[in-house]
Amino acid sequence: MYFVCIVADRPEQPLDAVLSACQQTFAFVTWSPGADNNAPITGFIVYYVTSHDSAAVGSNGPHVGARVGAADVSARVKLAPWTEYWFSVAAVNDVGISQRAEAAAEQPCKTESGPPTRSPKRVCTNSQRPDQLVIVWEVCHCHCQCPVMMMKLSGCLVRPLDHCIILWHTGPAASYIH
Repeated sequence: MYFVCIVADRPEQPLDAVLSACQQTFAFVTWSPGADNNAPITGFIVYYVTSHDSAAVGSNGPHVGARVGAADVSARVKLAPWTEYWFSVAAVNDVGISQRAEAAAEQPCKTESGPPTRSPKRVCTNSQRPDQLVIVWEVCHCHCQCPVMMMKLSGCLVRPLDHCIILWHTGPAASYIH
């Protein structure tokens, strides 16, 4: 009498991951499955990081762009305007998730400017003088089609960082952006 011991492990990372198409509102990522390591692959996860994410790894990403079944070897990921994207793919089985395979691309997937699909949060005024208009808002940090990249206010173009304060004076001193 003898016993056969089969050891299962999480799958190997997908092979040949490629950014196959980059459009204004979506991207396609393709790959080939890696070894399943004795536990059938149950699906794939497409991740992305963007030019808006913090430089510290993992602080704002990677974000899940798509989850697809085991038979799929490509995924469509929805994109936001005015953003650069880098993609990776991981395989999933009952044991765990593989290492991510970086999607090969000559350059990041870059979308052009466009209107945001959501408005900034907590917009309010905080004026303290009658000749001044101070507008304060919280910039959307999620990557769910809502990044607010610029706001135009009476001819003043602004790029907010974590928050934006616009001081608008009516005197000889034009406008101040902090």
